[in-house]
Amino acid sequence: MYKINIFNQSVHITCDADIAQQVVFESPFFTKQMFGVLLELQDVGGRGLFTSNTDDPKWRPANKVLTPTFSAGAMKLYTGDMSSAAIQLCNVLGQMEGSPIACTDWMTRFTLETIGVCGFGYPFHMLESPDSPIHPFVTAMSLALNEIKARSASTRLRKMLPTTTNANYTAALHLLRSTVETVITERRALGAEQVASKRDLLSFMLTVPTEGSGQPLDTENIRDQVLTFLIAGHETTATLLSWTIYQLTQNPMVEARVLEEAVRVCGSDPSIPITFQQVGQLTYITQVLKETLRLYPPVPILGKMCKTSTVLKGVSVQQGEGLFVDTIGLHRSRKQWGPNADVYSPDHFTKENEAKRHPFAWLPFSFGERSCIGAAFALQEAKIGIATLIRRFTFGYDGPVPAPYDPQSLTTRPRDLHISFHARHLAASPHQHDIAQYAMARTTENTISTELLAAGAALGGAETKDLSLQTLTVVWGSNMGTSQEFALQVVSIAKRFHIANVHSMSLDEWVATVGEGNGCGPAESSALIIITSTYNGMPPDNAREAARWFKAQPSASTTGLTGLPFAVFGCGNKQWRTFGKFPTEVDQYLGDLGAARLLAPGQGDADCDIDADFTLWHAKMWVALQAQFGLISVGRHTQVDDDKNGDNMHPMLQRPDPSDEPSVHVQVVAPGTNNGSTVEPRPGPSATAAIAVNRELLQLPSDPTTEEWMRGRSTRHIELTLDVAYQEGDHLELWPENDPEHVRALANHLGVGLDQVLQVFSVANRTSLHPKSPLALLLSSTTSLPQQSTDDAVPVAAVKVQNLLARFVDLAGPVPRALAIQYAQQSGDAALPEVMQADPAGTTPLKAVQRTHPTALAAMLATPGLTVDDILLLASAMLPRRYSIASSANKYPGRVSLCVGGTAPLGLAATFLARAAVGDTVQVKVCANHTAFHLPESATVPIIMISAGTGISPFLGFLQERDARGLTAASGAAEAHMFYGCRHPGHDHVYAAEMRDYVARRVLTTVHVAYSRHHPSSSSETGIKYVQHAIAHEADLVMDLLSRGGRIYVCGSAKGLARDVFKAVAQMAHEKLGVDGDAYVQGLQAEGRYLEDVWG
Repeated sequence: MYKINIFNQSVHITCDADIAQQVVFESPFFTKQMFGVLLELQDVGGRGLFTSNTDDPKWRPANKVLTPTFSAGAMKLYTGDMSSAAIQLCNVLGQMEGSPIACTDWMTRFTLETIGVCGFGYPFHMLESPDSPIHPFVTAMSLALNEIKARSASTRLRKMLPTTTNANYTAALHLLRSTVETVITERRALGAEQVASKRDLLSFMLTVPTEGSGQPLDTENIRDQVLTFLIAGHETTATLLSWTIYQLTQNPMVEARVLEEAVRVCGSDPSIPITFQQVGQLTYITQVLKETLRLYPPVPILGKMCKTSTVLKGVSVQQGEGLFVDTIGLHRSRKQWGPNADVYSPDHFTKENEAKRHPFAWLPFSFGERSCIGAAFALQEAKIGIATLIRRFTFGYDGPVPAPYDPQSLTTRPRDLHISFHARHLAASPHQHDIAQYAMARTTENTISTELLAAGAALGGAETKDLSLQTLTVVWGSNMGTSQEFALQVVSIAKRFHIANVHSMSLDEWVATVGEGNGCGPAESSALIIITSTYNGMPPDNAREAARWFKAQPSASTTGLTGLPFAVFGCGNKQWRTFGKFPTEVDQYLGDLGAARLLAPGQGDADCDIDADFTLWHAKMWVALQAQFGLISVGRHTQVDDDKNGDNMHPMLQRPDPSDEPSVHVQVVAPGTNNGSTVEPRPGPSATAAIAVNRELLQLPSDPTTEEWMRGRSTRHIELTLDVAYQEGDHLELWPENDPEHVRALANHLGVGLDQVLQVFSVANRTSLHPKSPLALLLSSTTSLPQQSTDDAVPVAAVKVQNLLARFVDLAGPVPRALAIQYAQQSGDAALPEVMQADPAGTTPLKAVQRTHPTALAAMLATPGLTVDDILLLASAMLPRRYSIASSANKYPGRVSLCVGGTAPLGLAATFLARAAVGDTVQVKVCANHTAFHLPESATVPIIMISAGTGISPFLGFLQERDARGLTAASGAAEAHMFYGCRHPGHDHVYAAEMRDYVARRVLTTVHVAYSRHHPSSSSETGIKYVQHAIAHEADLVMDLLSRGGRIYVCGSAKGLARDVFKAVAQMAHEKLGVDGDAYVQGLQAEGRYLEDVWG
């Protein structure tokens, strides 16, 4: 709190929540009294609620009369008019589609129309067309408000002079008062019965008797209240809507969540009025509006007058002195809102976060007796406005960031905020948009079906199946489950062909059977399908033995694979330079061993649309099998739509037989009923670790508006108590947990209690169970109950509902295909299921659902009749997130450290870790890094560590390990150089102190840092901005170290850092050695001297 003296008036200003709590209430010490701008506002608002002193005899009676007009019952009455005004706004904005318009001006038209109609039955007619004139009342109000701010800083003499400005001001006041008085007179003329039937603000004031006198408010008081509501009711809400739309243009993930909720709650058609019940369900939009009010409170200060001298936190406040609560400072206080207080994050207003925060940290409407009486009205109006606009338009903004305030305004309204509104094309029917998107699936479907059916027709149209293909072996290599999922799709289609023997296993399991002579069966009646991923060019964990086996085979004659038809599909991400490396090697190995390639290897790119890549390859694979074995389906046809039931369709296009699908028998029972299970299951083969340290590493700038690139960023240092062996450079898998609010919402939707226990008694067709389903994860994680049981009275799994939804179900990820089909079937639109299943293996319908429902939770909450069974079978299981370990077990036994970063909105795991407290437990698993990404065995090998951001993680472990081994320059150890990239030395140069210490103790030779957003003269002169520039600048050093057998380690983004560093090293090799740079680096990789640990 600080004090300023303005002439003979002393004013204290504070942004402290504790002080705000003491002063915002009416008390013997503080009261609301008009002075400054508020005193000038009395020219317009007279003795209205906002512009009168608390001791004014007219204030309390009016407050009691008007309070019921903002009750829940009253809000229900206003909903229709608010929604109608929002629809009018959309219609007029639609006529200006694509053109930048003055957003605040149009939001002002909307809010004035709303308060005019809802409050006083007086439409301003400013939303009828783009050319609708500004009502004279609005022009006069704007002139008066602008002049009031100027007059508050002027002398009395200036206000008395016969100037044009003063004359215009007087005329504006006369027009405002006379207009309202006319409205009052016309309403009274209707007669008492009609006046009472209107049930709006004006009728309440005209008919409800005041306490004491027993008479309604007098005409002058009513006029003042009407003017007060028109001023406060339009300006503040228009400012709120404008800043909210601006923030939605800057935060696409927030916009996506707003759209999801608006469509889920209100439907896709913005021309259908929103109901009062729907308004109450717009919980996330409420969070968004509250967050906007936090960063941009319309009224920047709350003023009080000291009635009795007192002391506030050691500061003396004397009678007659003013005290202002700086709401902007309060709302951006790091003490109350954390280190990222300037970041726009609606999650500040989840129920959990609100409960933990100081109750007076957020005061956009003040508090207590003199709080804003129209707060509920403003929020409801804004919710309806945003929910309607978001379903009709996308928003574009090309102005300065951050958008500036209007210094001439009494409120925090933005200045010159021009927004372009573009049609979103959500259709009038709640699901018509989905159907339109699903219809695009016909193209993919027809492409696939044409190939498949043509292949069948070419075989002569036999009506019985040719079973020359007796054995199909489907083999997968997978760490995260995608390849295994695709393998399951192949197995599912194969069963519809009634192939006698269909086997599915991992690559390591398969090579073991090959070694035993049981690999695939005779080449003339067997085929092999391999689907595998690659990780940094290495095989997946369950394919490492297979990779060694392939390399060890001397000839085709020793394997029994000669002539065996095979096909390979690779899963990967083109961000990696090693995209497709291992699948390509497998394809080459099989060809070299004499197997017969059915078709060219396929590649799925997870950076684009891996599902579509696999779907097309899958279709071609069946065409190739048909051609190879004369394999056809039952019957023939030429049009997919000829047989709606799919009985004669190609098996790949048939809908699955429900009898072949997995099903589950479950019961939800009272808490404590677990049939002998004493241990609550945790996901995966994991260990429980406790959080010992959890701290933010980033240092926010003192003026965040000058450092927009820091907005929403977070980097946390996490230390876990975990007594397990690991090697520097290894990884840690961590299972995150869903947001408790999301878990609660889903449990309510399913109609189950969080404390209830789910018992699983039996699983039918378990071999068809999706390996990435919550049920599969639950069964693999349950050890205290029998995994197979023929006794329906004995459960095979038991779990609390809260545990299941928090740890086993991925609520934050995209909508899986099975859940999308369920959504289509339960949507209530008869056309949806047919269109959704028209392309059961395709991706276009799925992508359409995912566009409308960006998360699995959104689709779940939009699916009526969803059950716990559905969640177990149709949802995606929670998958662990993998991190590079940032510590050394030798240096800190019993501890594992992580460095976790992200940008708002943070991902599921980063959000989970950010809210985790010291002492909380997490499920983790150490995963060995099977590359050579570890310190060299010899201490005489120089090392070069290259990273950016959180990519420093493994190198923290490297340096701790060197320290633990005593590997320093003094001990004769080889050099260790660090190249590191970040943005700014004062903000995100993490672990800088630790690096300086290692250099001082000669564990680390040097640190070369590139700052991309801070350029001291030295780096400007040398052109060093990113880490690859720092490497190029030290080309002589790097090439010297490599000439002495040195190793390069790279950790960071595959798409950015890894590629750029590869190019930089290749370029310096070309320039310094005169060789092919790419070949040189590839040679280092083959020797194990250029090692990467990168992510997408």
